[in-house]
Amino acid sequence: MPDAAPPRPPSLTMACLLIALVSVLLLLDVVAVLGSWTSLATQEGLRSYLRPLGLRGDDLAQALGVLKVLLFLAVPLTVSGAVLAVYAMRGHEVSRILVTGVAAVGFLFLAGLGLGGILSAAMLGFGVVSLWSVDARRWFAVKNGRPAPVAAGRPQPPGAPARPDPFAPQPPSGQPPSGQPPSGQPPSDQPTSTLPAAAGHPTAPVHPAATRMRGPDDRPRSVLVSAGLTVAGSLGAIAFGLLFVGLSTVGAGAMRRSVRESAFLRDYLRTVGLTVDDLVAIYLGLGVGLAVLGLLGTAAGGLLLARRRAGLHGVRVLSVVTVVVSALTIPFGLVTGAAAIYVLVQLLKPEVVAWFTRPGPPPPTRG
Repeated sequence: MPDAAPPRPPSLTMACLLIALVSVLLLLDVVAVLGSWTSLATQEGLRSYLRPLGLRGDDLAQALGVLKVLLFLAVPLTVSGAVLAVYAMRGHEVSRILVTGVAAVGFLFLAGLGLGGILSAAMLGFGVVSLWSVDARRWFAVKNGRPAPVAAGRPQPPGAPARPDPFAPQPPSGQPPSGQPPSGQPPSDQPTSTLPAAAGHPTAPVHPAATRMRGPDDRPRSVLVSAGLTVAGSLGAIAFGLLFVGLSTVGAGAMRRSVRESAFLRDYLRTVGLTVDDLVAIYLGLGVGLAVLGLLGTAAGGLLLARRRAGLHGVRVLSVVTVVVSALTIPFGLVTGAAAIYVLVQLLKPEVVAWFTRPGPPPPTRG
């Protein structure tokens, strides 16, 4: 019976998802620009973007033509990025190489946009680095039937136990791994300790590395930092959500008076095709959405601290949602987007994954 496929590194999964997400968002933006190419608003926006390059007259018209051709070329490129990212996540070697090239081109393009594309460029950069990390290269090698490359690092001292290989085939249940003595006979050259015996369970030898965890209640520091940032950001989202709800309900009359008295606001709403009632409804929907996301984030942060997998997955999903929303609200979303990416990186660390996959009941929480 063939060995089961090795587990995919979490950082590789997140990298492919981010590349696919950025590709889809870019595709939507490109299609929207091409669809409204002849509108005055789009033409004026493109001209204002190109004017800092010193282009005038015929040169500006030629630059707009070249830009239109590039946008048409970007359509198949973004579609390829999303599709190749999915195939790379499934272990396809050629797709990993191709999606790396597509992501690199997208990184250069977005970085050239300046402040508006820096967050999306950072997501692509993180994706490219994670695609070729040590864990990813070893997973692709084992997945495709090649010997896993040896990770470069400091040599082990003589007599030190070898580090376990996460991609090595696991022995059948009830049998110790190769190179280790049978159960109940700890190696003589490795110090052991014992855990207090639970009710009905005998005391078993435990290697010190299995009990060496930092943080209260054995929680890794990355979990504490991620949960703290998630709860703090969620409380902020709740506060802004309640503010928007208040403006769209109690302060709806004041909003209508402000629009009637401001020629700038009237012209802006007329340009985007909205009425005052539409603006009030948007504020109400945005406020309710932020409040709900804030409540979900607070609950996910608490479950993360309690070592519940629902909290781990919930914080990861909410972080991705935050990155997407932040990318759409540049430059205001730079801080929240950077914090969400930081949380994602923290939750992909090996000690966090090991803490959640370690057997045994979750640590007791302090009431």
